[in-house]
Amino acid sequence: MSYTAIEKMRERNLEQYGIDYPREPRDLRKKKNISNIERESLSFLRDTCEELRFDKEKAELTDNTGKSVKQGQIPYNMEMDIDRMCLENAIHRFMQSGVAQDAFDVYFCYLEMFIGNYGKSKRMIEMLAEFESNASSLLMKHRDHYSHSVYVFVIGLALYQKNVVLRDAYRNYYKLSDEKEAAHHYLKYWGLASLFHDIGYPFELPFEQVKSYFGDTIKGVPFVAYKGIQDYISLSDKETAELEMALKMTLETKTLNQVLAENIAQKLEKVYGESTNMLRTEVLDRKAAEPDNFSGFMDHAYFSAILLLRQLMDVIGAKCICVADVDAITAIALHNSMYKFSITNIKKEESNKPFDINLHPLAYILMLCDELQCWDRTSYGQNSRQELHAMWCDLEFDDNKIHAKYYFDKQQEYKKDIAKGTYRKMTDEKITFVKDIEDIIRINKEGAMQLTIETAFIKNNRITKTYLSNSSFLHLYNFATALNGRYSYGDDYMNKQDALEEDFEKLSLEYKLSNVLQAKAFSKYLNEIGCFYTDKPVAYELLETFSEAHMDVIGPLEHERWVKEKESMGWQYDTAYTDKDMLLSKGISQEDIKTVSKNLREQTRTHILMIEDYDELDKDEQDKDTAPMNCMLRLIEQYDGLRIYRIG
Repeated sequence: MSYTAIEKMRERNLEQYGIDYPREPRDLRKKKNISNIERESLSFLRDTCEELRFDKEKAELTDNTGKSVKQGQIPYNMEMDIDRMCLENAIHRFMQSGVAQDAFDVYFCYLEMFIGNYGKSKRMIEMLAEFESNASSLLMKHRDHYSHSVYVFVIGLALYQKNVVLRDAYRNYYKLSDEKEAAHHYLKYWGLASLFHDIGYPFELPFEQVKSYFGDTIKGVPFVAYKGIQDYISLSDKETAELEMALKMTLETKTLNQVLAENIAQKLEKVYGESTNMLRTEVLDRKAAEPDNFSGFMDHAYFSAILLLRQLMDVIGAKCICVADVDAITAIALHNSMYKFSITNIKKEESNKPFDINLHPLAYILMLCDELQCWDRTSYGQNSRQELHAMWCDLEFDDNKIHAKYYFDKQQEYKKDIAKGTYRKMTDEKITFVKDIEDIIRINKEGAMQLTIETAFIKNNRITKTYLSNSSFLHLYNFATALNGRYSYGDDYMNKQDALEEDFEKLSLEYKLSNVLQAKAFSKYLNEIGCFYTDKPVAYELLETFSEAHMDVIGPLEHERWVKEKESMGWQYDTAYTDKDMLLSKGISQEDIKTVSKNLREQTRTHILMIEDYDELDKDEQDKDTAPMNCMLRLIEQYDGLRIYRIG
């Protein structure tokens, strides 16, 4: 299968200009070292999600309303195809590395594609990463949730691609008869549920820190609770009216809690008996301020839900919220303790009712994928760092069957007899991993999904490239906007702060990501020249500027990275778009040659600078690869408080 709009542009370019480009984008699924999870998630995007976000009224061969470097250079539907390719490449990078900086790309692509603007939504994602990297070490038990959420997202895509039970339940629930429409719908709303299901953890972490101080209890000791949340969840008269109309519901109280309670009760009341009023007054309204009434537990899922609902209302407006948006948000609210203990009680086998996929498909699949994703998660808590956890997992699919294979590090095999953590849950007959999942959701029953697992110890051949530079590097978006501004304003970019984000938003997703990828490569280049950055005062010589010798090393590396980036997006070398005589022969005026040439470059996805030998580039072109490096020296100090030092 191909990227349809790009293929149509190829036909046009061949007919009108004699340019037989671009080639079909490389199929990431055919690369080596691709797991089943990655392969099926990429197949979902490549094969099942063709024509994603297309405007069916626009003809790919004549419409030029899409943007590339700027607006009006390519067809709109071609831009949508390229966006889809950006997400595919982002998932591939993350699944190959598992690192947080590559997880960022997936969040970035999703928000840009489905919400509209990363800059307006970035705080809730960056807050999660910042809290986990800086505050979680004070806890006894805590593991990563930032990369974890991206893994959960990818598992859900692979499951939809291969699992008949999930596809049928989802299509029936939303009454979507067209397979392509159903896949597009699932990608959007599953992404909303999975990628943001843990953004409320910064509220749970302080509670757990104080609780840990008193020996993991809140009985008879001070504990954290949240007052003042009422103002945050309150709805104005206008918001209430818009939500009631958009969601076709009547809100008894003007609060976000009422919206959640209405949606959950509509789905679950017949099976579990909880009414809207009970869910709001006895559960949701008490979650933040009364952890003592919830077994001493602060539910991050509740905070994730209200944060996401409020964020969506702020970004797209209350009148644009749809029922599926709220479905994704209530899936988040249900995925942790609320369903397990406030709606049913998984500890009481005689009264527990495992959750059925047909009640709320998004909630069901989130509960399942959240449990399955327990590998390759950074341990922050003191006890968590001592436990034996899976380093990798792959899923085998056979119709409605899922077989999970969890791999543990061979060097850690000596721990298995005393192991705690996921290994014990997977091998202990009394505390079985699958049994825990069966208590939560309806699985391994007739007509339901079937799940089996196995474990193995293997040599760890998955080497993550890390460098001496030490930072969470949280502000990739800020770095990217500044690097883009550097091209527009030169060294004066630091005085153009108000314009940087505005200019960045004019770029297509592909070019925004290009700036992000350049920023992420910085630590690699420092490693190559014997330098590193850190926020700690260290006994090394401070680097104030890059020398010519440094640039001689960095320049070729940056050009090589740029060429590989372009190739991964279906670009290749050609000079046809620079042929002025050819363009004049097509009736292009001399005044329009420059604009048409640039547009043709973007439409054919060919570039004259995609050459392997760096020395063949003109000096001006070489400077484009090195000039941003001294810019980065100032940026990392400004945004993350870092300094660069020489090793020797």
